[in-house]
Amino acid sequence: MWKLYVNGVLENQDLSGTKFILQDGTSKIVFGKKGESFGDWYKGKMDEVRIYNRVLNQQEISILSQQTGACMTNCSNWLKTPSYPASISVGDLDVIGNKVTVEALYSSSSAITPTIQFGKLVSKHTGPGDVNYSLMPFTCEITTTNGYINTPPACMPVLDKLYHVAMVYDGAILKFYRNGFLLSSVPWTGNLVNNDLLTTIASGPNNPGPAYQQQGYLNEVRIWNVARNQTELRNYMNTSLPNPTTQTGLLGYYTFDNLLNKQGNAAYNGTLNGAATINNTTPNCSYVADSCGVMPTTQGCQGVIDLHGNNCVKLPLSQAYYANTGFTWETWFNSNWYENNDNTLRLGQSLIISEDATLCEDIQLGFGWQNIPRNAVGFVVDGTGQCNARDNNPVFYRPPGGFIPNTWYHVAGVRNYTTNQTQLYFNGQLVDTKTNTRQAFNRNILTRLGTYVVSGDSGFVGKMDEIRIWNKPRTAAEILANYNKCLVGNEANLVAYYRANENSGIILNNAVNNPILNGTLDPTVVRNNTFKCTTCK
Repeated sequence: MWKLYVNGVLENQDLSGTKFILQDGTSKIVFGKKGESFGDWYKGKMDEVRIYNRVLNQQEISILSQQTGACMTNCSNWLKTPSYPASISVGDLDVIGNKVTVEALYSSSSAITPTIQFGKLVSKHTGPGDVNYSLMPFTCEITTTNGYINTPPACMPVLDKLYHVAMVYDGAILKFYRNGFLLSSVPWTGNLVNNDLLTTIASGPNNPGPAYQQQGYLNEVRIWNVARNQTELRNYMNTSLPNPTTQTGLLGYYTFDNLLNKQGNAAYNGTLNGAATINNTTPNCSYVADSCGVMPTTQGCQGVIDLHGNNCVKLPLSQAYYANTGFTWETWFNSNWYENNDNTLRLGQSLIISEDATLCEDIQLGFGWQNIPRNAVGFVVDGTGQCNARDNNPVFYRPPGGFIPNTWYHVAGVRNYTTNQTQLYFNGQLVDTKTNTRQAFNRNILTRLGTYVVSGDSGFVGKMDEIRIWNKPRTAAEILANYNKCLVGNEANLVAYYRANENSGIILNNAVNNPILNGTLDPTVVRNNTFKCTTCK
């Protein structure tokens, strides 16, 4: 049998079952001409010619057929929204019933802090009570006759990188896709609520404020009243839709060479707001269909440490290993200790902690401790002195919808004594910064992974990997470039690096060539050297 695919779509096939045996021969493979003895020539352009010695399946063909890099269809006609309140309004475009798909290509020029900023790509709502549809870079949301729901947040996208995102609701599940990969979903039912608001691109209706602003570039915005499947999304992720006036279920389609609704219904043509402009050339036209933040599989995911709440790993670190300018702690974590079955992490779980209960001099990277709110991951750095003089102004972050059980996340805490700042990074993105004026400790305090030094009744339950201790405050660019990559171990200012790749024993080796800083596992700490990580949100 044979099959013919065009742009990843099966167009023709012969399933008669006739078998042919390929013969070896001396003929050459020729591009652009039908063999040496024929006069049939091809006139045009070719690229990405691939020959396999196996049969590809339909999913492989669909993914491989996607245009990438310089093959992006249109680099010059983009919407640019540099500042609030830059947006486009396209009319009261209601989606009725229990099915909707919204798509957009975008690149962000300003970081989003999800606890207070949202970066609306396409929005038709003012609050949880009236969301006809709302698409953001890391989640999506709707309100139906059964109430409000949003998808669990995916990993945060990076700046100045081109992404395709889509929200799909089929009456049973709300799904969030990035670059054709399903990153999160949530069961939900009911008919979509409607409102009299104007559908708005790059912000929310009625100028809701800077928190709703998407700064950067957008294109290929599509609004459907059908639930598009994954293959349909992938087929045209970074190319224009063919024949938009005849596409089933398409209500609005915008490519920003002009403000017309390319679907054909002029009632939904666009209007510019604020500093928004069209016909712009995006500087980020290279498109790579990757999925998310991924733990490195060559080293980091060969093994993890598995903690159970009442055990820990002792690290022989001291203040001598922290430079005067500051320090950085990093780790990947995956928790399975939740309360109330609502994605609420149990209070008091410590990932990395240095603790002195007598003088209240503590450093903690963990959850719901001191002034860190419930179900938030945070970083606390106390100063010198007695308890009544402590300055534990923590930085923290709580993903919308809470943490997803058994899901990997990366977190980094940075203390900079030169700028008097404490910072928290989540999946490579800066999510909180606070002022902290206290100076560094002038003596050693004990350090642990997984539980308090003084009390072990509120330890971390879950897996940890890729623990890194630096004796300098890492920059945003350094953290983003390396959080999901394995290190060599000789990087400047890297004091301790724990990969957790050992097969057995109680020693947690320091991958930096300094065995003095090897860790010691409690005998009950479990090693999981068979664990493999794929996509981590």
